[in-house]
Amino acid sequence: MHVEIIYPAGFCYGVSHALNLVKEARKEHPGTPIVILGELVHNEIVSKQLKELGVETIKLDEFLEENLRKLDRSTIVFFTAHGHPKHYDEIVANLGFKSIDAICPSVKVNNERIKNSLDIKKDTIYIGKSHHPETLGALSIDENILLYDVKTKEMNEKPSHSRAIAFAQTTLGQDTYLDAIETLKKKYVSFDIAPRACLEMMKRENALKNISYDYDLIYVIGSKNSSNANELKMIATNEHSHSLVKLITSKEDIDINDLKDRKNVALVSATSSPLEVIEEIKNYLENL
Repeated sequence: MHVEIIYPAGFCYGVSHALNLVKEARKEHPGTPIVILGELVHNEIVSKQLKELGVETIKLDEFLEENLRKLDRSTIVFFTAHGHPKHYDEIVANLGFKSIDAICPSVKVNNERIKNSLDIKKDTIYIGKSHHPETLGALSIDENILLYDVKTKEMNEKPSHSRAIAFAQTTLGQDTYLDAIETLKKKYVSFDIAPRACLEMMKRENALKNISYDYDLIYVIGSKNSSNANELKMIATNEHSHSLVKLITSKEDIDINDLKDRKNVALVSATSSPLEVIEEIKNYLENL
């Protein structure tokens, strides 16, 4: 069996940045409790590794403030790589916690562009997945930002102006993004499109679209709750209809029945998948 890793693979810069911040905090404060508000990145293997370091996760639900009040005030609170609703800053500060923002630099740039482009004479639209933390963070920038949900393919409110500018969740694939743009253009007389902020997602998408047609099995390696992993799976399915496409997190997810008569396998990495996990899958397949 021929197995090839499609590069770029492993962590993107934003994921590495977030993990390094947490690891540095643990090294500098070995006895201090550390919690993350939500998953630092969407990958259960990474979450397990953080838990082994004594880093806990707090669910982002209606009990968030109540659960924070139960913590020792020496606790260091991390905001995730996806960004977060801005009222979280106030909650954490009012409770007296030290906080560290592990927001991905690309998400931060995207949010700054949104903030700087707000205009009372036109609609600002955010294209994303309604319950994703990155979307919730972006929408909290201003109450007048409209959401175009790529799952329902609808806006949460009717247009208020004839002009608009659109921004997108960084983990969306180009096809999903362009499909939304074409729908939205029909609603406005004038429509501006902000550039996509995440070059890393674009590199992985382009690499996936341009792989050889010789691969009869494509594994997208990432978590089932990862937006970019699911986008990559959709792209692989659309672009390589002759191939069997499966989303897996680790080698334990491999179904031996899928390998029957498969000779060429491509391994595509989501941005929050550890490179060592991808290499482990490669070695496992090559040694069957």
